[in-house]
Amino acid sequence: MKEYDNNVKVGKGRMKNKFLLKNIFVCVVALIVLGIIFYLARLNHNNFEKAMVRLAQEELLICAKSEAQSVEQYITDVYDELAILASNTAIRMSIAEKPAKGRVNRSSSYLEDSYKDIKQQADAIYMFNAQGALLSRVPYVEDLPLLEDYSKDPDVSHVLKHQQPYIGWFNSGSASAQAITISYPVFSSNKFIGLMQAVVSIPKIRELVGHIGLSGNARVMILDNKLGLVVSPEDLYIDKTIRDILSHQMTSAKIEDIIARMLNAEEGADIYDSMGVSKIGEEKKLIAFSPIHIGKENWSLAVIMDYQHIAKPINQNARDNIIFSAFVIFVLAVLGWFFYAEQKKKAQLDISHTAANIVNKQLRIEIEERKRGVNNG
Repeated sequence: MKEYDNNVKVGKGRMKNKFLLKNIFVCVVALIVLGIIFYLARLNHNNFEKAMVRLAQEELLICAKSEAQSVEQYITDVYDELAILASNTAIRMSIAEKPAKGRVNRSSSYLEDSYKDIKQQADAIYMFNAQGALLSRVPYVEDLPLLEDYSKDPDVSHVLKHQQPYIGWFNSGSASAQAITISYPVFSSNKFIGLMQAVVSIPKIRELVGHIGLSGNARVMILDNKLGLVVSPEDLYIDKTIRDILSHQMTSAKIEDIIARMLNAEEGADIYDSMGVSKIGEEKKLIAFSPIHIGKENWSLAVIMDYQHIAKPINQNARDNIIFSAFVIFVLAVLGWFFYAEQKKKAQLDISHTAANIVNKQLRIEIEERKRGVNNG
């Protein structure tokens, strides 16, 4: 009887071990499946985020290129008008004439007529001689001192020294006193005799590109060939460089890469982590930039947008992935529970069947032994 009990215990132990191994295998498979689900969900989210960022960057770049072309055309129209004025005989004669004492006289009718063609773009046109003395201005200003010396003005000084067209800008401390200057040399018989200069106020340029920021999604900046901020949505940034601003917002390696591409008159788009002064934690920003070619000068226009403006669909995608993953896990858990219950029931039946077989076998052995005992007796 003892041997019989041992055989039953051994049989049941083997079946339990078999059931345990099978459950372990199922658990390992379930963990692998869960890992695959989480990996695919993460991969889907990353790919969706990259696609959204790439789409936003493409749209920003299209916007940057379009606005850069608009600004370029805007200033080029003024530049071309100055080139025409510089080649005009009446203008050359007016510069060559020895001015009368007193105040600046009204400009020639030709200068005034020319200004009418660009008065929507330019605020004024100045005429200087080869020494940088002011000869005339349109629109006419009463009591403007004649021959006032502008030779130390950076833009006038540059043309006097190099005798080449020059695009510059100045900032006198207030938004209304910020302007782009377009200067063009005047020659007579290959001799430098003076220059024409148009002044375009920054507010006019800001008006030109201001619609970009109307929705509050993006901000536009125009930078000169030294990356100084010519146009900025915030007046406090005027007279600073893009490096001054971005140095507080991203790593130096990223700054230098973007700046190098701007200085090389390249177009492109990028994404960077911003550390705002008044905000806690990092915040992503998208930037796209395109060159502005004006004469021999290369400026750059940059459009910057907060990442949060494209975060809504990305976050929705993340939520969808979580919900779908949770649903799949729930379905698998339910199926796993039924599978486990079924396997447990089957294992119990197998154990009972094995025990019964052992009992039957043991009974047959005992019956055979008794028969042999009777026959021998």
